[in-house]
Amino acid sequence: ILRTFYKNKSDNDIDTNINMIELFQNQRPVHNTCNKINDYYKNCAHTDYIPKINFGNTTDEENNLNYLFDESIGNIGDYLKAVDNIIHSFKNINENPPIWFRGVCNMGYDLRPGIFRNLKDDRSLYAFLTDNLKKLHEKTAAYPNFWERMPSIIDQITCLQHYGGATNFMDFSTDPLTSLHFAINPDNEEDKNKSADAVVYIFNPRLFNKNMDKIFHKDSSRGIYHAYCATLLHDKNYKCYIPTDFSDHYIEKQNEKYRKALKASEPPAFSKMNPPRTLIVPQNNDRIRAQYGTFVVYPLDIWPDTKCSTTNSNDYFEYTCLLKLQDKIVKDRGDRFIEKIIIRSSSLEYLRQQLLHLGITTARMYPELDKIIKEL
Repeated sequence: ILRTFYKNKSDNDIDTNINMIELFQNQRPVHNTCNKINDYYKNCAHTDYIPKINFGNTTDEENNLNYLFDESIGNIGDYLKAVDNIIHSFKNINENPPIWFRGVCNMGYDLRPGIFRNLKDDRSLYAFLTDNLKKLHEKTAAYPNFWERMPSIIDQITCLQHYGGATNFMDFSTDPLTSLHFAINPDNEEDKNKSADAVVYIFNPRLFNKNMDKIFHKDSSRGIYHAYCATLLHDKNYKCYIPTDFSDHYIEKQNEKYRKALKASEPPAFSKMNPPRTLIVPQNNDRIRAQYGTFVVYPLDIWPDTKCSTTNSNDYFEYTCLLKLQDKIVKDRGDRFIEKIIIRSSSLEYLRQQLLHLGITTARMYPELDKIIKEL
């Protein structure tokens, strides 16, 4: 492994490698070793691309399970090299798996759908999503042709998600430059005014589905999810992900289950829940086509855990973050399914200009007339 980092180096460099190995054999803290490696890179008189190894400032080794490595980039060339490095680090790379990407404008934001940011203690995920869909239908009642291309509930949730609504869907893209655009071009004004590092996540959906079957104790012999990125309609439990009953009686029944779960003394059991799943949907609206959109969808009956929150006293679903699920997988000797590329705030403007020269613009991501006119 070290040879891949130190190819074409002198004997002195090899001596340095040996010192690095000794550090590992003496079981020194991993982050100290990585700091020493990074310092060595700075002093190397060569121009080969070398990934930065970064375990952050934490001294708790368990907090370092999220990523095998992360890479900091300053231009699109570095970015594409980093994407290639990470893709080839996945265990199933010989299967030529599909790779998805998600750009996030602030490293501090976690990887969960927007529905988790708007919950109240008396309303279930199911109630929240059905209420949003009902309101959407009411608002569009005067436009009878609005839903012609979106006849199914999945299509309608996809539309709601792509136009800013909070759902149990989380956006990904099959295009790395699209995700880079979203990472460095925030949508809302609050994020635009922050000087935060951005991040692009590199996601392996096959490894994700395979490992979700493991930790949620599902029958992986079905094979459909870790072999392909299938739609939820192949899952006999798809009703757990997509609302099918909009009656007040059924919604209140879901609310009662949710309130009961909030009072439970035991944490939720993975074996009694359905896992998040990858989802490919028909490309039937302009935005999803422009953004090469795919999704990870969370079950609506997932249980809250009132004991797990560490960052927010009311965040009962913190344990469902993709990074925390990967932590659990790694501890159980499973396969890593997500890595990240960091975009430092000092590089954002230069990267924006590079994407602009490549025609990767806001109007391309949101192909509506008002967005196009703004770029005239």
